[in-house]
Parts: sequence; structure tokens; C-alpha cells
Amino acid sequence: MPEPDKELLESLSEKRTLDQLSTELNQSKKKLRARLDSLVGEGLAESDGNYYWVKESAKPVARKKVVSVKVKYVALAVLVFITLAGFYLRIYHIDYPVIGYHNWKEEHYLGEARNFARLGFFKYGFFVPAWDYPFATADPSGAHSDTFPTISVLAGLAFMVFGIQLWVARLIGILFVTGSIVLMYLIMKRLFEREDIALVSALVMATLPLFVFFSHNVDLINPGLFFMLASAYFYLRWRESFDGKEMALAFIFLSLATLTKYPFLLIAIPMFLTLPFKRIVPDIKNEVKKQRKYIVISILFMLLIPLWLFYSERIIGNKYGTMAYTLSEGNMVQLDVLWTSDWWVTQQAYMRDNYTMLGLLIAGLGGLAVIYYYAKTRALGESFVFWYLLSAVPFFTVMSYKLGGHSYHQYPVAPLVVMLIAYFAIKIGDVVKSLVKQKGVGGLAGGAVTLGVIFLLYVPLQGMFISVVNPSLCDVGFCESFQDAWSRQFDTQYIGTDVAGEYVKAHSSPSERVIFPSFQSYGFIWSSDRKGYVLGNALSDITKAESNGADWIFLYQWGLSAVANDPTRWDYVRSHYSIQQMAFIQTDKGGQPIYLLLKKGGSFSDKDMDLSGKEIKYKDYEYTKGKQRMYYVNYA
Repeated sequence: MPEPDKELLESLSEKRTLDQLSTELNQSKKKLRARLDSLVGEGLAESDGNYYWVKESAKPVARKKVVSVKVKYVALAVLVFITLAGFYLRIYHIDYPVIGYHNWKEEHYLGEARNFARLGFFKYGFFVPAWDYPFATADPSGAHSDTFPTISVLAGLAFMVFGIQLWVARLIGILFVTGSIVLMYLIMKRLFEREDIALVSALVMATLPLFVFFSHNVDLINPGLFFMLASAYFYLRWRESFDGKEMALAFIFLSLATLTKYPFLLIAIPMFLTLPFKRIVPDIKNEVKKQRKYIVISILFMLLIPLWLFYSERIIGNKYGTMAYTLSEGNMVQLDVLWTSDWWVTQQAYMRDNYTMLGLLIAGLGGLAVIYYYAKTRALGESFVFWYLLSAVPFFTVMSYKLGGHSYHQYPVAPLVVMLIAYFAIKIGDVVKSLVKQKGVGGLAGGAVTLGVIFLLYVPLQGMFISVVNPSLCDVGFCESFQDAWSRQFDTQYIGTDVAGEYVKAHSSPSERVIFPSFQSYGFIWSSDRKGYVLGNALSDITKAESNGADWIFLYQWGLSAVANDPTRWDYVRSHYSIQQMAFIQTDKGGQPIYLLLKKGGSFSDKDMDLSGKEIKYKDYEYTKGKQRMYYVNYA
């Protein structure tokens, strides 16, 4: 073996910390850490995270090194494959119209990005975002208070360089979440010092339905997730090295995560509760003195959180108005929803979409396993995941109201689900391996069980053994695969909103505004490139929007039904507006209306909806299992 490694091994005759070894060998901690990791990987040394010592069954470096390097490159190749596969899944429909599941939030940030690209980043203040659907009583510009608009700023910059194109904005979020796959691998490898659990975690991270679908949407949650995981990764690096640069990076990424979306601060709980206090406290004065520069940097970055909160909600909020729910007004936390059955039914549907019910069950078993092994060993990996698991309790409590609105609000705890699924898959394999005493067979049996658990996540179980044992399990989603869940989300489309929007854009001036029926029709706002007002529930909402410059009304499905069943609004619309476009789909029962697009001026009657003699056009929409054709007619 090389002489330096021999010297290092000899120094490990007794347990030594990294600091002790660095002093004895007079070497930098960074280089020493790399050599120690190599010795641990080669099976020559052992580590509990704080101390190192020679492994009793150590073999010569020359014999183990080739195997170690070989295993390292195989693992790297597998990680690259998983990452590329995750990227491939996410670029599906990268340039598809803004008509999908939760297009409300996507238009929110796309509209802000387009406004940044056109007006600059300081038109309404320091990075103050402006959305395209201002409240009727708020500033007509759409400027408002919010968390720091990270994705809107990045997409705005990209629009300036490449032009206003959907794929440009979506690629940013896709790259962030693809990068999170690698971060999950690195985190789990440091927590458990095992290649298998790190790779399984990366695989689950790459294919989890929540991340596959929502990484495709332009949303703050995607950079927020990356920043949160980067913070955890650099925290774990600092925990091993006590290098001030690692600490500063952990705090920088934690502040970026929190500024982007406040709930991502959640990761600070397991980070704080796994601090090596026994190592910090005895020498805290010297450590503070040595790392003074990095401590100051860390504090300054964390101070940006309260500073932005004050600036956004007090200064910008007072000038332009705030979002509907704010931290300062205390109406974001509404615990009473926890006692309603609707909230729990909604959460079940979201869990089914985000993780599948089987995936959630496996994660639950993983949680029980983590609790058991944490109580038994108190090892770093189990400790971190255990405290992350417990932090989910206050998260679901404080965030209960927001969680009832959208499935993507679970982003801060979704990495925990990934960790628990991977932990259970590996641990159940370890248990089987320990039970099978025959040499060589145990490892194969354990690996087969681990692969079996993973297999269940990707293969639909409808018609297989679960449905045979208890068919009702399939009725509540336990037979669905990850692909079933992400396909269902990609196939949730609100067709036609783009066609109507493009018509308005081609037949109106930029100063004209529109009225639209909220919910999932916000894609109309993006395609029309016009600011819009929500339809509301009363005639006064329409007349108020008209006084603010609205000349168009888009009645999409639920909006069309609501207005048509309200004689007051229907009579007003029919006597003050003319039909510009109508769309429908063909069903077994004939044509089913999708929307009416109306322009102020003129009137219309039921006779005008007769399509006889009119040119009928169509557009095909792509679903994972085929196409849907929508027909439409232009009246002008």
C-alpha cells in the first residue's frame, strides 16, 4: 500500500476524530477527509460520523482498491441513468399549452415572468411581481406582495435572452428538480454511508408522481425544493468537517429556500436537532473565533428572510395590496379545517396523486422502521429522518388550510416520503438477509426482496394478488402505480382555454381586459396576453370589471353553467354582448358545450348558437392514452 495510507491506518489504532488526526498528521481536513472516506469505502476503516478507527478485518489496500473503484463507477453510472430518466420524464409536454392541472399557479408565475421581461425588475419596486389577474379593488397593474419571486425572476431573465416561450420557463424548474435527484442521492449516502439506499432514494425521487408532474409546471416550489435539499446536504458536510464554508453554504441555501417559499424552512428542524452538540459545546469559543467570517455571512443571509417579509407585506402590501392570505394578518393558519371531513377526503385524493396509496403505505412502514432503529442505535441517518418525520406533524397542522387547497403544498415533506420508501425497501432486505443463514443466499434473498418492494411501485396491481385478496383495496387506489398517478395528472386538461385566449389576443388591443371564471381557466389569461378579472358571483362583479376596461367575457364550463342558470346575469350578458367563438366536444349524446367567448357590444339569442352553415374548426389535444378533439366556431 502507499506509505501515506499506511501511516494513516497506523494512526487509527485507537478511535480518532478528524481534528485529532489532522493535528497528528499535520494535514488539511479536506484532504484527510477524502482519504478517510476512501479507507472506509475500501473496508479498511470504520466511522460513526465523529470517530474513525481501523476495521478488524481490514484487507490490503492493493486487493480492495480495484473493487472499490469498480463499485464506485458502477454506482455513478446507475445514478447518471436514473437522473437522465428523471429528466426525460419531466420534459413531457414541455411546450404544451397552459391548460393543465393547476394551470392557475403556472399562469401566476408565467405572467409575472413575462411582466418582468417586458417592464424590468424594478418597475413597481425592488423585484415586486405583477400578476395578470388583479383584484377588482386592487391596483390595476397587478403588483402585489409575495414571497421572493425566484422562479419569475429566473424565467423573466430567460425570456429576455430566448424570447417568451413556454419551454424556456419550464426547463428552469425541470433542471432544479432534476438536480434534486442528485442531491437526494448525496444526502442519503452521507446519512447512511450506503450506496444502495442512496441509489434507491434517487430512483424514487426521479419517479415520484408529485415531482414528475409539478417539475413541469412553472412554480416557486421547484427551486425551493432544490435550495432546501442543498441546505441539508451542506449541513451534513459541515457536520463532518466543521468547515466554515460548508456552514455558510448551508445557511445561504436555507435562506434561499425560505425566501422562495416559507414552508421550506421545515428542513431546519431535523438539521438543528441533529447538531453534534457534544462536539460543539466544549470548544465553542475557539470554533466561533475560527469561523467568525462564515458565521457573519450566515447571519446576514438569514436576516434577508425577515427583511423581505417586512418589505413585501408592509411596504409593498400597503402600496399595492397583499395576497388573499398573508402571514401578518394571521389568516394563513386556520386549524378548524382539520375537524372537517372534506379536508381529510381532499388529503386522501392528494396523497393518491402525489405518492400513490401503496407508496404512502410503504413510506408509513418505513416510518415505523425508522422509529425502531432510531430508538435502538441513535445513528445519524435514523436520527435525521426521525426528526424530519416528527417535523411533519407541526407542518401538517400549521399548513392545514393551505394543504387543503393544492396538492403541491406537500413539496417540503415529499423528500421525507422518498427517504422512508427507500429506507423500508433496504431495511426489509437487510432483515431477510440476516434471517437466511446460508452463505451467499442471504444477500441474494435480501436483494430480491428490496427489488420486489421497488417493483410494486411501478407495476399496476389491478388484477394481481391484491385485487384477488381484497378487491376493495383497488377501489381506493392501492393498485395504482407511479405511472398511473402521474398520467392522471398530465391527463387533467382544460382544453380550449388556449384557443379562446389566442383568439382574444388576435382580435383585441393590449389595453383591453377580460373577464374569466377563475378555477382552472387561468391558461386563458396566459394565451390571451391580457389582464383579467374573475367573473365573480354577481352582476356587480361584471359591471365593476367593465368599468376597469373589460370588454370580453370567457364563459368556460363551470362559468357558462353558473351564468346560464342565473337569470339576472344571463339576461344582461345576452343583451350587452355578442358571441365571438364557441367550442364543444362530440359525445355519445351529441355536442357538449365547452365555452362561449363573448365581446361587449350587440346581443345574442339561442338562434345564434345554431351552427348550421358555419365553418367548424378543430384542435386535437394529446393525452397519455390518446387524443381528444375539440371543435370550435369563430363568429367574426
